[in-house]
Amino acid sequence: MASTWEKPRRFVSAQNNGISAVFEQQMPATEPAQPRSRSESEDCCDSQTRARPDDEGAGFSRRAPGAKSSASGSCPSGWMLKSSLRSFFDVRVVDARKEARCIYCGKRYPERESTGNMAKHVRALHPAAWSAKNAGVSKRQEAGAPRTAPPKHPAQSLQVSGWIRGQREHNAGVFHTATLAAEQFLPLSFVQSVSWTRLSDSSALRPSVKSTATLVQKLGLFSQHMNETLASNLENSQFANILVKTWTAPHGEALFAVMVSFAPNIWSDPALEAANDPRILFNNSGAAQNTHLLDFSSFGAKMPNGEYLCEVLISLLHRYNLAGKVSTITMDSAVRNGSLFTSLVFDHFGASNPFAHRLFGRVRYIRCAAHVLDLQFERIAAVLLKYAVFSKPYRKIQRFAESTRSSPRLSACLREQNIPPMPAESLCQWTSAWSQLSAFLANFRAYRTLCEQLLENGHQDLAREIQENIEVDKRALELFKYFVGVFELFNDMSMKLRQDDFNHLANGVPIFYLLDHFYKICAKASNGSRISKSRAGFDFSCINGSSDLQAEDREVVFDAIKLADATHQEYMCYFRANSLYYVAFLLDPAAKEDAMYKMMSAEEAAGKMLDARLFIEAFLKESGEADKHHGPTAIEKPFSLRLAPSLHFDLNDLSTDENPHGDTNHSGNVEAGENSHVREWITYLRASKPPLRTKDEAIKWWYAHRQNYPQLFKLAISLFYTKLSTHDLEMCFSLPGRVMRRNGTGHKTFKTLVLLRDRFSKFGFFDQAPESPDGVTDHFDDLMESEALVSDGTDHLELDYDEEIYHDNITDEDAIEDEENSARID
Repeated sequence: MASTWEKPRRFVSAQNNGISAVFEQQMPATEPAQPRSRSESEDCCDSQTRARPDDEGAGFSRRAPGAKSSASGSCPSGWMLKSSLRSFFDVRVVDARKEARCIYCGKRYPERESTGNMAKHVRALHPAAWSAKNAGVSKRQEAGAPRTAPPKHPAQSLQVSGWIRGQREHNAGVFHTATLAAEQFLPLSFVQSVSWTRLSDSSALRPSVKSTATLVQKLGLFSQHMNETLASNLENSQFANILVKTWTAPHGEALFAVMVSFAPNIWSDPALEAANDPRILFNNSGAAQNTHLLDFSSFGAKMPNGEYLCEVLISLLHRYNLAGKVSTITMDSAVRNGSLFTSLVFDHFGASNPFAHRLFGRVRYIRCAAHVLDLQFERIAAVLLKYAVFSKPYRKIQRFAESTRSSPRLSACLREQNIPPMPAESLCQWTSAWSQLSAFLANFRAYRTLCEQLLENGHQDLAREIQENIEVDKRALELFKYFVGVFELFNDMSMKLRQDDFNHLANGVPIFYLLDHFYKICAKASNGSRISKSRAGFDFSCINGSSDLQAEDREVVFDAIKLADATHQEYMCYFRANSLYYVAFLLDPAAKEDAMYKMMSAEEAAGKMLDARLFIEAFLKESGEADKHHGPTAIEKPFSLRLAPSLHFDLNDLSTDENPHGDTNHSGNVEAGENSHVREWITYLRASKPPLRTKDEAIKWWYAHRQNYPQLFKLAISLFYTKLSTHDLEMCFSLPGRVMRRNGTGHKTFKTLVLLRDRFSKFGFFDQAPESPDGVTDHFDDLMESEALVSDGTDHLELDYDEEIYHDNITDEDAIEDEENSARID
């Protein structure tokens, strides 16, 4: 059936001309910035050919990385070089000509424009700034103080445009009004309230936004400039990872969101050298996390098909000049995502053959690991919820978990006894069942003690309510203990994928192969083998069960595991066919070849080493830089080691049966027959492994050794920024229904706020959110918690899996052969 959806329009940047009237307000009487020094101004002359990490404006050209400047050999004129108006305008070079942009409203003046006209503009539209400037000059002249240049902004990995900095420094009242509205998703009419007017009048910042229409205009202007800022930072990136997710709300609204994850400055050699610090590869907070929301859309009552979503995605990629930079797409395996991927990679990129697509053999499909885990756990839960011994007492625990949050009286009792509330049931994560049962078992005795105290104090009704829900027979209690012990691995992995330090492509190998070992051990236990205790890592001896566990109950659990194993083997087929997972793992300096042989059989490891070599050989051959860089060894800078847990494991240390896993030691050189295209790869593999434990340390190691492995360096850093899970996107879908219903705002306004909130947060304009106990930090957490207090409990969102999973209709052998062929780039 032909789609009735209207094709998205190609993005056209809005012009700033004619929008100066938006900023008709009184400016704060604060000291404006002084003009830049002569040396800084002269740097504008060659800003198109030389990158500077502390550039305040000229570095934000629209020129693609590596493109040659169209400027002539002569330097532009000295227009505005020593003008007294210099502090009011951001001067940059555009197409070899200077252009001055007002830092307050963005109005542009071409080179050689009369400074008299520019002065009239400032006096008429920004009188407070003009008065403050003249007052400051008079005071300095009276005191005989020399004019000094303002201090330079500290170098940051993610640069902010001069216009945004100007607004933050010289128009702080309006700027913070916009950040307040975006941070808390406030109804935009709040600026018309009497309280806001009084607060504004009494504030030193004196924000003059007092109408909804004005606030809408300013939010749109900030959104435009922050989007341009993100696009400018993307110019120095390459091999970007795109995250895609679709959701359908219970009330039927179809939502679509896209994020980009990229390594900052990875494609700017001048910036890397000038920084002389690995922090140039981190975000502005110093963390190896750099995801940005690109789009958040609503399609109304019906989710479009994959072909239409592909058109939307392509339009979005062109808007941010990302079409030639996309190397991987992380999303779940819903049917429409499969057709989206097919349309994008084979129909669109197959014809245009962009840069990253060509170097990677093709854009790679990274199936969301959290989704894969949840699918397997869903199969397990489906079997157990049909088993009365498990399902009946579990339903009681579910009711108790709900009452611990909905009953103020019970919540107060639990707080008084320092008993944590039970985790809420999640409609989009089946592992929430494990979390509830784990919390129940951990606090089971505390619940009983509370009941006794309530009976002693005369609160029989509340004690009876608790007792009815927590009393389970011994058989069910043993089954719950067995369930929690056996499936702890799923919860642990699910929680790790929520942490930035673990949610990257290099951890795909340890996650999937540890799961593979788990299913093999369960199969042996089901056949009567006794499982030994592990020497290190996960201990699977709990699969044996206690003597109080009924044999029938144990067999039901094994039946559930067999069903989940079928799903796991399906995804292992896809995983083994994608050599990029193994490349990412081997490019972790703390892993390399030895770690791979410890996680799988020697035969499989040797095959995967060959697959990785084929990919690297094609990559280096296509890049054409493999044998151009063999400089002296770089001096490695010292850095502290944080002893964080690692997902790496050794099969010989894990639980096994009496016939342990075969020899995983390897011998011989699987890299025999080296050539110029893999010399850098082989040199890297033969180097000794550093004692690294975290992603941050691995990135620092690569920065220190970038001269040794110049091509692998860029690939490795980019893969550390490639996500295994789309958890970052899930947070975006937690609020729209409640926020729009509470505020009475439309989706267009909400989209502006959510995108602007993401920009302000990711570029460091909000204070960093406190870290939660499990190590997960997210700037939506505080809003989710506050919204939960007013929620009616009916606005949950569910993952839209289409009730089907995307299948490639290929066998394991065909998939591997296709992967090897795609790696050989002619």
